[in-house]
Amino acid sequence: TQIEGKPLQAWADELKSPNENERVKTLSALAKVSPGEAEWLLPGIYQLLVDDPSPAVRIAAAKVIGNVGPGALPAATGLMDLLTDDDEPPAVREEAARALGELGPSAKAAIPALVKALDNPPGPITTLAALSLARIVPDAVPALLPLLKHENRLTRENAVRALAPFARHDQDAARGLGAALSDRELAIRFFAADEMQRLGPVATLAVPQLIRAIDDGYDSVWSRAILTLQNLGPDALAAEPALEAVLGADKASDLKKEHAALALARMKAGRLSPASVSILQKLVRQGANHPRAHEAALFLALETAVAKENVADFLAILKAPEETLLTNNAAAGLGLVGKEGVPQLLVELKTADPSVPNRLVRVLEHLGPAAAEAIPHLRKLLEADAPPVYAIGALGAMGESARPAVPDLLAILIDPRNKNLSPTVAQALVQIGIDERSIPKVQDQLKSANSAVRNRAFLV
Repeated sequence: TQIEGKPLQAWADELKSPNENERVKTLSALAKVSPGEAEWLLPGIYQLLVDDPSPAVRIAAAKVIGNVGPGALPAATGLMDLLTDDDEPPAVREEAARALGELGPSAKAAIPALVKALDNPPGPITTLAALSLARIVPDAVPALLPLLKHENRLTRENAVRALAPFARHDQDAARGLGAALSDRELAIRFFAADEMQRLGPVATLAVPQLIRAIDDGYDSVWSRAILTLQNLGPDALAAEPALEAVLGADKASDLKKEHAALALARMKAGRLSPASVSILQKLVRQGANHPRAHEAALFLALETAVAKENVADFLAILKAPEETLLTNNAAAGLGLVGKEGVPQLLVELKTADPSVPNRLVRVLEHLGPAAAEAIPHLRKLLEADAPPVYAIGALGAMGESARPAVPDLLAILIDPRNKNLSPTVAQALVQIGIDERSIPKVQDQLKSANSAVRNRAFLV
């Protein structure tokens, strides 16, 4: 094997160079060797790891050992010594922590040293120690859990940080994060709450602790706890009383009430209390000025009991100059209102803004046959030189109710100016169903000398 044009043996010989820079250069080159080819070099590299006076050389040696991986397990002792030596430069200890993780699950003996490294102030050393522990799963969790009750704040904080990677697949670790939500130190509670948001379904194990965290005095903690409960949805329904209490608390901020209402909406969609509905409506009325208005609109759309109350608010959103997630959710909300909202939709369709009719007609498309009252207006839209594709789609969605529009659609299909609309028109005609009187017209088109006309007729 050659590296940079030089045989591996030649590089090995240079490990004994009296020049520090040459030794670092040699180790950097050896780091490129595949793990299997580098194992025979480990004795010489290990000697540099534990005895070389240069921190740069010790760092480079640790990198090579880490790259070798599990095959370098005999070097774990030297790495542990470097990691736990407070007199070593931080960069040396950091690389030792990283390399221990590269040794994999076989490096169980390194767990105490990695755990001890968590006593350091939060920083690269503790982060790398935590990550390395995560690579020696599952043995680290039992060693970390007792540290959550340690007297030293830094030890508790680093234990929480170290548990985080395990918590996604280890129930005990998830419960440990939940317990940290009650720590007396804000930084620890914040980190635990922040990690909880990323756990997914396993966070259900900490629902009791999350409920208690709703009463935390700091926004950074309670907001994350409520967001986690919201993400859990119906699985966190036990939090309903605590969240409803927030809605009724005079001292609770508007922000906290908004969080609570949105969480409840996710937990019991379609069955919200008047207090929750009222807050969601306020959010929707703020429109694009509120970052969570789109969520409120989506949840309000599911509250069929108050659907009519929301029509005006949803219509106002659809008049926004730009199409956003909020306008899409408002359109969905109008679609769920049913035919009661059609009269107001027809009034708004007369607006001069060309973007709004497009959105409103898509609502009619969603309503389908329930919006049959709009058929005359949609037929009127087809008279334009460039018939709007959304009107054609809406008529198709109305099915047999749109039979009066079949002649209009056939005329569009035949018109060579509208060839780009052919697939949409054909689909609409299929959805509506053409009557017997229209079939001869289509058959005549199949005999046309114009292949484009024949193709369009064939689509029908």
